[in-house]
Amino acid sequence: MAESKDLGMILDARIPIVVIESPDERRVLALLLRFAMQRTLSFYEWRVTRGLDRGGFGSGVADADKLTDPEELLAHIATTPGPGLYVLCDFHPYLKDDPKIIRYLKDIALAYEQQQNTIVLVSHQLDIPNEISRLTANLNLRLPSDEELMAMVRSQAQEWAQQNKGEKVRTDSRTLEKLIANLRGVSHADAQLLIRHAIYSDGAITESDIPDINKLKFELMDGEGV
Repeated sequence: MAESKDLGMILDARIPIVVIESPDERRVLALLLRFAMQRTLSFYEWRVTRGLDRGGFGSGVADADKLTDPEELLAHIATTPGPGLYVLCDFHPYLKDDPKIIRYLKDIALAYEQQQNTIVLVSHQLDIPNEISRLTANLNLRLPSDEELMAMVRSQAQEWAQQNKGEKVRTDSRTLEKLIANLRGVSHADAQLLIRHAIYSDGAITESDIPDINKLKFELMDGEGV
């Protein structure tokens, strides 16, 4: 995949902090886990609600301390030998006016040559402080192609049919072409939501669905500040 190649280039360039702005958290985590497995890197996920888990398998790093506190988390990373890939989800609130958090991140980045640990910040929006901006690189996920969008439509149609005694979703090729055209430019997660909205309302994709899809599409985009 193109994103995996781009990520490899960033890591090969020894950039210690990777920034990924995306609403598709599941897709991002799956991409990063595959990459870590390919490169035999230790892989960790962090959420403030769950703390630090290893490898996407739900195995906690420490039973007594789940490291839900951001400062304790970064202190742990700073003293743990790598190579490791640490994915911090929704870390953006801690990047605002918190000098200790920023200093921890900077220390980890500056110690990259010794520790070999890479931090990946994943959120819908990230404002990186100037103190660490030169130590970061952005990874942009590509948007779904027409073929991928059509595959999503087929998948959702099959799912709806299974839930409705094998009844097929009603549509026609011209309407499908219009639907795909109107789904261009949205993320994978938003495309799935829009397709489900079209199908599950009445088991059909018709001309009347297109204006509703457009309206919902722009509401989703407006929510991301586009």
